[in-house]
Amino acid sequence: MGEPKQLLAYKGQTLLEHAIHEVQATGLDGIYVILGAYAEKIKPKIEASVSIIENENWKAGLSSSIKAGVQTVKAKDFDAVLLTLGDQPHVDTLFLNELINLHLQHPQEIIASGYAKRIGVPAIFPARYFDELLQLEGDRGAQALLNAKNTKVQVLRAKHKLIDIDTPEDYKRLLDRPS
Repeated sequence: MGEPKQLLAYKGQTLLEHAIHEVQATGLDGIYVILGAYAEKIKPKIEASVSIIENENWKAGLSSSIKAGVQTVKAKDFDAVLLTLGDQPHVDTLFLNELINLHLQHPQEIIASGYAKRIGVPAIFPARYFDELLQLEGDRGAQALLNAKNTKVQVLRAKHKLIDIDTPEDYKRLLDRPS
């Protein structure tokens, strides 16, 4: 992108602030923002009341950010963790609440988002999966765990909401799309 995509403008705020606002509106306790590259540029721009975790091992990939967050929630004895990204602007409170409600119905299973041909985040992992999340490696995040044959996952389909902003073209399409 040439700049921290978390700081791109979207609906009068940054992409990251938008994502934080949507999570906060769910009423969940303990909201943590994991920052890696550009942490020093991004941190001062976060106006929301959240806990910030700096992942100094960010070059090891997305899994290192997951590990940083899971280590924190594991130490606080949370019963589950919702993993979501700061570059999916169509993931809104309504969708997150649908994931949470599905989790309440199936508290021991992973609740994941259904893309066209795979499953991914946002996803909710019960505490029994924390140790497996801490074993992840590389830049594929939780994909290996979510898509493992022996993992029981409840899937919420919503591919229209699961659009990542990874390129300048993605961002232009986002801005050109009517709200």
